[in-house]
Amino acid sequence: MRPLHELEDILLDADAWGVRRLLERCLALSDEEFRRPMEIGPGSLHNTFSHLVRAAGFFAALLDGRPPVAPETGAPRSPAAMLEAYVAACTDLRGGVERSRGASAGDRIELPSRGAGEQRKSVSRAELIGQIGTHGAYHRAQVANMLRRLGVDPIPDTDLILWATERGDRRRSNAEEETT
Repeated sequence: MRPLHELEDILLDADAWGVRRLLERCLALSDEEFRRPMEIGPGSLHNTFSHLVRAAGFFAALLDGRPPVAPETGAPRSPAAMLEAYVAACTDLRGGVERSRGASAGDRIELPSRGAGEQRKSVSRAELIGQIGTHGAYHRAQVANMLRRLGVDPIPDTDLILWATERGDRRRSNAEEETT
């Protein structure tokens, strides 16, 4: 594996792990709590996780060179249904990253226009991968703040370094099992 691909995997896996931890914590919330309006981020836990599901699909489409799909406007999802949708969106994103690995880090990816008359913009593939990682961290912090406002305790830790140490512990444990 080349170093850039390893970094991509770390960013994607740690982000997905962190979002899943937070969504799993939301399984104990009532529908009212999950949808309660809050003056932070997209406005509720439900809206923030919906945004993360849509963003994963958006990023996957950009990496695949296909037009992003319009945001879904269906019925609200429960935390369990949101978790299922998020796992599916992460699978799509992982596929987009892997399919685009033949491109160089500096290859340009054109962004969709936000409005009529807007000048077309592009980012490098490496910049888009960076955006994916930082975007998730930004919204995970918002979710942690919303959970705190709801009185949830403990709030799951979603730092990349915790993911890495837990992953290392799992690898060591698996290696020990194989030698016994």
